[in-house]
Amino acid sequence: MRLARLYLGPRVQPWNDGLNQFGYYSWSEVYDSFRLYNQPRSPSSIIMPPFEVRDIPGKGRGLIAKIDIPAGARILWEKPLLLANPIASEDLEATVAAKVKALSKSQQQQFLSLHNNFPGHETIRAIRPIKAGEEITINYDEGGPSNVRRPMLKKSFGFDCACSLCTLPPSQLQASDDRRVRIQQLDASIRDSLATAIDPKGSLKSCLSLLYTLEEEYGACSVQHSARVYYYAFQICIAHGDVDRATTFAERSYRAKVICGGEDNVETLRLKTLVLQPTTHSSYGALSMRWKTDREESFSGYNTVEFEKWLFRQ
Repeated sequence: MRLARLYLGPRVQPWNDGLNQFGYYSWSEVYDSFRLYNQPRSPSSIIMPPFEVRDIPGKGRGLIAKIDIPAGARILWEKPLLLANPIASEDLEATVAAKVKALSKSQQQQFLSLHNNFPGHETIRAIRPIKAGEEITINYDEGGPSNVRRPMLKKSFGFDCACSLCTLPPSQLQASDDRRVRIQQLDASIRDSLATAIDPKGSLKSCLSLLYTLEEEYGACSVQHSARVYYYAFQICIAHGDVDRATTFAERSYRAKVICGGEDNVETLRLKTLVLQPTTHSSYGALSMRWKTDREESFSGYNTVEFEKWLFRQ
């Protein structure tokens, strides 16, 4: 069941006569499926450039989507036009190593996940569906409230941001700022190792609250953050021996990471391994075995309200 869900997602549902849960495929659906095997496979990424460079009023030149681009599609994969080595590679490595070592564990994880399997290339993927005619943008800010975000952008890039977020009416902008402060607070509380050890159930509750707040603030773009939050939840569960819930959280983190980084991303591949072998994680049982579960446990209402309550131990 776990392996099937990994590849087929919510299409996989349990069959339980006692709960009147049944399922079937009609013969027409079966024949349609057979015909698909004889068709060429769709590429996992877009081969021809799905965008064009245009002049955008008030912004200079930018990228505009020529076609509808699905979430997860790789829309840019290019080599640099110019390479520069301002310092010796040995000095650069030592400098970067010192900087990375000074980061928190969470920040180190995010830094290392930037790696892709195409060295020497810039890779950009769509994290949400992009409509034809829509401008393609990348995020320059660190996710803080507007009173922090806008001065940072002004200092770093020399412009006053006029995006749809920064130009919201005052009341809506304040609501956004409040959510972003809340996101930072929840993120910090979840990464508190002492809280995870003493009150793991409370930490899971914070994960759920963070997911809700991210969805409210970022909408479809929250996938880049939810991958991290689901991994937090995985760590909480696996550290207390809960293999069954940890597996589900690893699966959700993996699915989100596929959209953001692609199947070939090193972090995506690591998450896929954790879905199949969660106990190989170094934190397995590191804090306790109070939540020890059997990997073969099943829940009949997968992706239901009841399942979500069970998953987050509500």
